[in-house]
Amino acid sequence: MLSVGLRVNIKNILCYIYNDLFITKEITMGVNLPVVIVVAMIVVLLIVFIIKRNQKDKKKFEQEMIDEEIQPEKDDKENI
Repeated sequence: MLSVGLRVNIKNILCYIYNDLFITKEITMGVNLPVVIVVAMIVVLLIVFIIKRNQKDKKKFEQEMIDEEIQPEKDDKENI
C-alpha cells in the first residue's frame, strides 16, 4: 500500500515539475529575441564609446598637466 502511494506522489511531483518547465518555456517564448539582441548591441557600443572618450579625455588632461608644469629657468645651473 505504501509503495502505491509513493508512486502516485512521485508521479504528481514529476507532473508539477514538467508543468512548471512548460509554463517557463511559454513565458520565455514571448520574449522578442531580435529586440534583445539590438538592445544588447546598443549597450555594448555605448560602453565602448564611453571608454574611448574617457581615454581621450585622460590623454588631454595629462598633456595639459605637462604643459602647465613650471619649467626650470635656463640660468639656474647652480641648483643642479
